[in-house]
Amino acid sequence: MWNRRRGTFLEDLAAAGVTPEQVDYVVITHMHVDHVGWNTRLVNGAWVPTFPNARYVFPGEEWQFWKHENERGADEYGCIDDSVLPIVASGQAMLVDDTHRLDRWLAFEPSIGHTPGHVSVRLTTGAREAVFSGDLMHRVVQVAEPQWSSRFCYDGKQAAQTRPRVRRAPRRHRHADPRRALPAPGRDRARARRPALPSDRLGGGLERPPRPLATGDQRTIRP
Repeated sequence: MWNRRRGTFLEDLAAAGVTPEQVDYVVITHMHVDHVGWNTRLVNGAWVPTFPNARYVFPGEEWQFWKHENERGADEYGCIDDSVLPIVASGQAMLVDDTHRLDRWLAFEPSIGHTPGHVSVRLTTGAREAVFSGDLMHRVVQVAEPQWSSRFCYDGKQAAQTRPRVRRAPRRHRHADPRRALPAPGRDRARARRPALPSDRLGGGLERPPRPLATGDQRTIRP
């Protein structure tokens, strides 16, 4: 359903005036099948990056966990093989730490529990802030009952501790919290005007060293 996709999402993107070649960055909050299945498409029998000019930004701890799981045959859906490894093979994967800042508007925030390296993405503009929280929450009831975790959470206890912390994080101005996983009408709506994003690319191209990432590090993963 989520990887090996044959839906109309590229046509939907085109209807919004965006071609795959125009996408600069693909930001990954975690590597569950429903969050990476859009990364690739099947062309002449091979899985290739859906967005040929984009950098795919991977949280480092998340990549290390799923790389290990895949190598020991524990990737239940096979999505690492068809939706992540082709990105690595193409040289488009950028490995960063869990507080990495993509630009002056977008930054990662660690929100572990659902997966070992799960991150949220904070958008900051002059008018508002918003947190794209990935799968930090799955249902509206978790706002009132943050101790309730999905059976899909790798560490439900940790996820339960993370939710209130992310909700209490300092915020400026008005705030919205767009959650892809929540069903309507539970999603908050961010109505702030979208800022113009720069077209220049972030740095990268370094070989990943055999050591943990330090804050601020970013690496391009080499196949």
